[in-house]
Amino acid sequence: MQTILLIVFYLIKLYASVVLLRFFMQYFRVDFYNPFAQTIVQLTNPTLKPLRRVIPGYRGLDIASLVLAFLLTTVMLSLAFNLWGLFTLTNLPKLAIIFVLQFFYTLLNLFFYLLIGRIIVSFIMMAAGSYQANPFASMLVQLTQPFMTPFQRIIPPIGMLDLSPILVFLLIRLTQEGLQYVASYIFPGLGLL
Repeated sequence: MQTILLIVFYLIKLYASVVLLRFFMQYFRVDFYNPFAQTIVQLTNPTLKPLRRVIPGYRGLDIASLVLAFLLTTVMLSLAFNLWGLFTLTNLPKLAIIFVLQFFYTLLNLFFYLLIGRIIVSFIMMAAGSYQANPFASMLVQLTQPFMTPFQRIIPPIGMLDLSPILVFLLIRLTQEGLQYVASYIFPGLGLL
């Protein structure tokens, strides 16, 4: 039974990341005609379309996708807490704060992996000469460039070598450590997943 719950846990976590990716695709105006973008749209439409009827967008932001990602994170943690026997009414206020911290932790994880993907793809695409030749690489650049630009002003690229991701990774890691610290302070012995 625990194995099945663990599989469900990781599937929910993965889908929450895909829903967050959909939000950032819209926020950063990623080309929705990109084949990889279309795949993400098709994966998230069945759950987002009904939710959008209840939760409208706000100033061009897809609030429904943020709410869905938060709900999925809450369900994911509820499964874990149930598995560990921590989900009780007395723990509910503390767990509510942990749910919010976990949401931001998942968001940072998504950017971390998008940047790793961008770095790997950039080395592969050096031979091709352009990100536009590959739809996956193009989507990664569109998703990460708005986040990378301020750091590239601090450490400009040196020829073809861009060292600014080091600052981004450091910032992400420090923020995640801070979230872990707050989570362990609120609920000793419990970390974010």
